[in-house]
Order: sequence, then structure tokens, then C-alpha cells
Amino acid sequence: METPHFVKIDRGNPSPALVDFVKEFNTFLGYHKEHEQASLSEYLFKVGTQVKEGKKTWTKSDLNAIIRWRKLQPLRRRIEQGSVNLEKQLHVALTQPEHEDRLTTMCRIPGFGPVLACALLTLSWPETYGILGNPSWHALRVLGFDLPSKPYSGGGFTVAEALKYQGILKTLGRITTALPVQVADALHAFYKIRDSQLYFVAG
Repeated sequence: METPHFVKIDRGNPSPALVDFVKEFNTFLGYHKEHEQASLSEYLFKVGTQVKEGKKTWTKSDLNAIIRWRKLQPLRRRIEQGSVNLEKQLHVALTQPEHEDRLTTMCRIPGFGPVLACALLTLSWPETYGILGNPSWHALRVLGFDLPSKPYSGGGFTVAEALKYQGILKTLGRITTALPVQVADALHAFYKIRDSQLYFVAG
């Protein structure tokens, strides 16, 4: 496989694992679809589309569903305790003209952080954002990207790291001709399969 289009990614030439990941991209994406909570995610993406089109706003009920979907239960109480004018704050974040500003502004909302912000933004703009989580982050490290280690128990991401992550998703999206949301899903599957020893990728 020729790899000149990889050369500028992160640090030098691509790792063998990254080349293999791109070759098997559709396999990983298919695995993710088979194991995803389809009914809940489909509902939330429909809501996200309505929010993007200005037909509705995110509600606390919607946020609770996102928290359940992404298994972020510890955030529920933090948001309830700090959520004064939550819908207004979300509206301000979502109407920022630049993609980076949407993420940065949302992370300033009490109780929010990069993981929840990326999830919410992905639901409305899957062509621009992807889900941020420890498995997909660790997958990028395995694939050779220069990213700091994170505790697998969850979170610990800074806004700057979330922005860099989204940039990597877009780069891989151009290579795989996939949306950032699909790249994130494939990375998640790659790590889960590798971690469970169902599939081996030489690194």
C-alpha cells in the first residue's frame, strides 16, 4: 500500500498499525455498529439534527439520555447543581460560528467537560466532531500518535487535548473518506477488539 498521504500525520511516517487500521477501517466500523446501543443513539442523533436545524433545544431530559448513552452518570449531579440557565448557555455555545469555539464555550458550562461536550456536539454535527472517550484516545496512541496517557477509568481530558483529538479525527477522515464521527467509532472498535484479543494488529 502506498502511503505518501500519511507522511505529514503527527510525527513522521505512519506506524504499521496505522496503515493496517486504515486498510481494515470498514471492518472496525461494522463491528462498532453491531455492538452500539442503536435505538438510543439513533434517537439522540435525530434530536441533534433538530437542534442543528433550530427546531428544538437540548433539554435536561436529553442531557440525561446522553449521559446514560455515554455512561457518564457521575456528571448528572454536577450538571443539576450548576445548571443555571442551562438551555441558554447551551444555545450560546451551539451558535458560535467556529467549530473550536463551540467546544471551548460548551466546556465552560458548569458540570460540562470535553467528553460530554464532544458527545453533544457530535450529535448535531457528526460531519465535524466525533465522540471523545478513553478507548478511542488510547487507540490513537497505539496507532502512533503523540498523545499523553489517560487513566482508563475515564476522562481527564483538557479542552486543548479535545481540540487536538478532533483535528486528528478530521485528518483520518480525509484518508478513510469517512466522517469524524465514523472515525471515532472505528477507533473505539479497534481498541475494544485489540483489548479483548479478538483481533491482532501488528504495531
